[in-house]
Amino acid sequence: YRRQGILTSTFMKKILLFLKIALRNLLRNKVRALITILMIASGLGGIMFLRGFTDGAYQQAIENFTSTYTGHIQISRKGFSQTMDPGLLITPREIEGITADLKGRANLKSVSSRIFTQGLASTATASQGIILSGISPADELKVSRLKDFVKEGHFLNEGDEGAIILGKELAEILKVSLGDKIVVFTQSYYGSLEAASFRIKGFIESGGRDIDRYSGFITLDAARKLLNYPEGAVSSLIAISRDIKYVPAMAEGLKKNLEPGGLEVKTWDELGPEMKDWISFYDAIIEIIMIVLLIVVAVGIMNTVLMGVIERTYEFGLMQALGTRRSQIVGMVFSEAFILAILGILAGIILGSLSIKYFHSAGINLSWYAQVRTQFYLGQYVYPVLSWKFFLKTTAFLFLDTLVVSIYPAYKAGFLEPIQAIRYGQR
Repeated sequence: YRRQGILTSTFMKKILLFLKIALRNLLRNKVRALITILMIASGLGGIMFLRGFTDGAYQQAIENFTSTYTGHIQISRKGFSQTMDPGLLITPREIEGITADLKGRANLKSVSSRIFTQGLASTATASQGIILSGISPADELKVSRLKDFVKEGHFLNEGDEGAIILGKELAEILKVSLGDKIVVFTQSYYGSLEAASFRIKGFIESGGRDIDRYSGFITLDAARKLLNYPEGAVSSLIAISRDIKYVPAMAEGLKKNLEPGGLEVKTWDELGPEMKDWISFYDAIIEIIMIVLLIVVAVGIMNTVLMGVIERTYEFGLMQALGTRRSQIVGMVFSEAFILAILGILAGIILGSLSIKYFHSAGINLSWYAQVRTQFYLGQYVYPVLSWKFFLKTTAFLFLDTLVVSIYPAYKAGFLEPIQAIRYGQR
């Protein structure tokens, strides 16, 4: 044990000596070393910030999408999500069983009932297709942020059977204002054409174009009356999990229990696959940008280390002539790359973290990009968040990248022919 301790101590002393010599060599050309460190820092900091921005945008888009329309999980009669057939309803007895199943799950946050139907919204001058949602105003506050998205007018109250809230874009198409009346035509539970008039109580701006362009919200009682639904029947139940990461496991359990009875369980990404596709697409773009930036940083590091080797060709040749082993020279060059990587990564972490922290509080204003915001369910401000998983992966990749690109300069320095190196340095 004593011998092992001595060997370990000797090895650590050699490592520290290599690092000390490497630091002195880097300080010979402080400007070049500083530029390389700043390049690493700006590359890592930029990648961190870009990832933080996209993750913040993803979180906001998913939250806006799920808290306005789909919820985390939607339970309905099999086939309803494709057709919105008013005949595919859930009976009060089934609602009791579904609710009991949901409330028995530890990660459930809240549940609410809805009635969905497709129809035609019409005024004296215009008409437009509409997806009408019957909601319970009190329960809706537990499962969505629908009330927060009412930018003009007021949210629904219990008993507002003659009131409707419209998406802002839909209202512009219909050319209506607060207090105006619209008529909604739709197919009832029995297959007959039904119509009802509603007075506009508010307008919604959710950040999602589909929602703001096609959605209208009325009370559950008004929806039952319009569709001639039996008392207590609904078309869907919306469930919200305590955290979105619990949704897949919760949905899997619900599917096993409910689907044999003719019901279907859909998660938010199954109901809105375009959202998942959008996230996957931009993730791929971020990965490409990250790889390009890392290659640029790697080339810069290799250039710095290689220039240092070329400038010290005479020195390396003389060291070998005096008995310095090739492995020691290689180790010294690697130590220089190691120091550059560590200092650059630390500076990059500070730069990236501070920028994310600042904009997480202040937000990034996207008011100039209204078309993008409404297409991807984003609000006026996006708040970047730090992704530790991505951060650790990027940092490790950058560090290994630095060591890999240092192989060539280290090999070139360690395998110089002493006589030729001395002659080259004396030119």
